[in-house]
Amino acid sequence: MRAGVPRRLLVVGLAVVLTAGLATASSAQRQQHRANNAGHLRSPFASMCAPGMSAYLNLCRDLPTPASPPVTPPVTPPGPMGQTLPCATAPGINDKCETWGTAYSDSTPFSGTHGDAPVGLVTNSAGTRVFMAETAIVDGSPRMALAAFDAGNGKELWVAHVKPNPPSIAYGTAISPNGAIVFITGYEIVSLSINQNPYDLFLTNAYSAASGKLLWSKTYIGQGGQANAATRVVVSPDSKTAYVTGLITIPGPFQRPPANITTIAYNTANGKVRWAARFNGQSGANVPTAMTLNARGDTVFITGQSQYFDPSPVPVFRMVTLAYSTRNGKERWERYYNGYQDGTNTPLGIAVDRRGSRVFVTGAAQYAGSVSAPIYRYQTLAYDARTGRPLWSQAFAGTSGKTDIAQAVGVSPDGTRVYVTGVSTQPQRVQGQALPVDGVATTIAYDSKSGKKRWLVNASPNGLGAGGFALAVSKSDVVYAGLEIGAGGPLVGAPGLVAYKGSSGSQQWIATYDVRDPTVNGIPSAPIALSINPRRGTVYQLDQITTPLGLGESLACPTANNANSAVHCTAEAPYPLILAYAP
Repeated sequence: MRAGVPRRLLVVGLAVVLTAGLATASSAQRQQHRANNAGHLRSPFASMCAPGMSAYLNLCRDLPTPASPPVTPPVTPPGPMGQTLPCATAPGINDKCETWGTAYSDSTPFSGTHGDAPVGLVTNSAGTRVFMAETAIVDGSPRMALAAFDAGNGKELWVAHVKPNPPSIAYGTAISPNGAIVFITGYEIVSLSINQNPYDLFLTNAYSAASGKLLWSKTYIGQGGQANAATRVVVSPDSKTAYVTGLITIPGPFQRPPANITTIAYNTANGKVRWAARFNGQSGANVPTAMTLNARGDTVFITGQSQYFDPSPVPVFRMVTLAYSTRNGKERWERYYNGYQDGTNTPLGIAVDRRGSRVFVTGAAQYAGSVSAPIYRYQTLAYDARTGRPLWSQAFAGTSGKTDIAQAVGVSPDGTRVYVTGVSTQPQRVQGQALPVDGVATTIAYDSKSGKKRWLVNASPNGLGAGGFALAVSKSDVVYAGLEIGAGGPLVGAPGLVAYKGSSGSQQWIATYDVRDPTVNGIPSAPIALSINPRRGTVYQLDQITTPLGLGESLACPTANNANSAVHCTAEAPYPLILAYAP
């Protein structure tokens, strides 16, 4: 950590909607912490989410609680590892220092109740700027926002906000390959009258990457009912079309309204709809979780949860993967996966190889437990990209009877390996604790053609529990896994980043944001996204953090973008942290 970049101890600020969850110590503590910090901005989509997935899907979470009235944090003395030292290290850890760190505070004036919930991070093709999408909570009301930063030093360049009324919530972001336009998507909350529940509409905004000027803004409801949300956006290789996917609820007198996966193609120049496609499954809740394009840009792939008939009052889901022609939105194929009778499955990542021949999906598949309390394992699937023919399926469970959640997937530059990372419940002994902590960040490499496991590595810095929450692969085939460290121990979770050699899985380096002696308070954080600078190879990590009440390395304010950031010095409020690491 560089000296001169003020830091604070941080707590994870995302609230949990569903209480049914993972049968592990680490996830139980994470969910309890988030439940204790739940805000009043409840997600309208909680009933559509698979049991135990609320900690892993933005759509399922409540928004963070706005800041409480300011309080003065007590002073905490430095710990044995030196809480005030730059780039703190721990025994046995090759701790790489960040190039820069920016603790972001929204630059819009507000009167005191504030928070920022980041959802995505992208880098332009020139490698000069980094863009972050978030939901800013201003005076208790949410609004989508985009912020641009200098890629070399983290300095804020501009911030663009969606209009404050109606309220809006962000779920995804993307940048055009030519670097000209940045997109943010989510939903806006429209109240027609005080006697009716509000309507949630798809909302997609396009901004100039150079200036932050709004180019166009489009809402979409189709034949939708009241709860509708766009969850992902990707842009065609020629930068002419933006593809947005989300869920549209079907209107009617339903106790639990069904929802379809709706995908829209927008002209990036003016926001005009080129086509819209809908997937209804078995008429239950269909929720998209990830989307990608092949390199040619002629096929868009979407994966998500698809509810299937079951007499249980708790919804159960199959994984569904869809392929659409980008020319006209015609569905090319659909494939389901259900590995456990009457079980539930949730994909969390999708990737396609550079040749466009194979599509890979990873996530959580139930293999034990009950409908209401499933026990999950990693599940990684490979499909023929042209036909949807299943090629192979690989499962991983670290400890029998425990839950493992695969979070993200990536492909090597030559297409020969596919990488997955996630949270694996394996016992790890923590210094100073009598009981082991459940949870390591397990990253696996598979042969992309056969599915044969090439290597498996676990990350648990200093014996602390850890989980992998984001993954990125560089042009030189370095695999980066974004970590939450200490989620099951005395820490709520500290941000970390580990780099592996793609061919062997050997660890190149690990970066920990002031991981300390486990008997001392650490820095809680939850990784959200990774982005790689295409020119310099710099890795940018976006974290969701929260100002603490006196547990920090420094009592100074976070990096101040304006005078209003002083609110973060005296009150607990969630906000983003962006860290940059040289390759």
